[in-house]
Amino acid sequence: MSELLRLYVTSHQTGELLGNREAVRDVKRPERWVIPPYHTPTAPPKESLDDNEYWAFMDSNGQPVRDYQLGGWMKKKRHIKVTAYLKSDATKQKVFDDVSLVTDEYTLEKPLTQWDEWINDTWITNEANKYIAEYDQVDSARRSAYREVSDPLYIEAWRKESKGLVDEAAEFRQQADAAVELIQAENPWPTPPTN
Repeated sequence: MSELLRLYVTSHQTGELLGNREAVRDVKRPERWVIPPYHTPTAPPKESLDDNEYWAFMDSNGQPVRDYQLGGWMKKKRHIKVTAYLKSDATKQKVFDDVSLVTDEYTLEKPLTQWDEWINDTWITNEANKYIAEYDQVDSARRSAYREVSDPLYIEAWRKESKGLVDEAAEFRQQADAAVELIQAENPWPTPPTN
């Protein structure tokens, strides 16, 4: 009767080899070893593994086994989480637990812009939509700057003019016109698409 039995501990969820330990003898039947569920006395193969591989103790259907007599060692690939992008909307993405789980609605290829569209298995930037969005952004920036800088100057020019202070009104109008030119220079319109 051997004095030492090595058991290999496996995951009940994946069958993955977690470690090893010494077996203990049955208290009532000392000639018998106690082999708990998800433990096996069968050593994993000596074959080397790649970084993304592991040994798993599985049944013939690829499921982890409680009873070691119903399974054997299998080389498995480790799941690696990946981010995939929705082909119908470049702004939406989803994390998958493994590349093998990515569905046809998604791609691993990252879009370059939020205006990209999935066409013929590649992202193509929709220049018209990009232009519209950039135009709206410039328009909003200009309107905001006009409200804060030039509009108060024009209002003040109007007030001065209504009081008959034409020279002072002209000065305010000149400042307002210069502010508008500066705002427009700092916020140029985007270049329209050529197609």
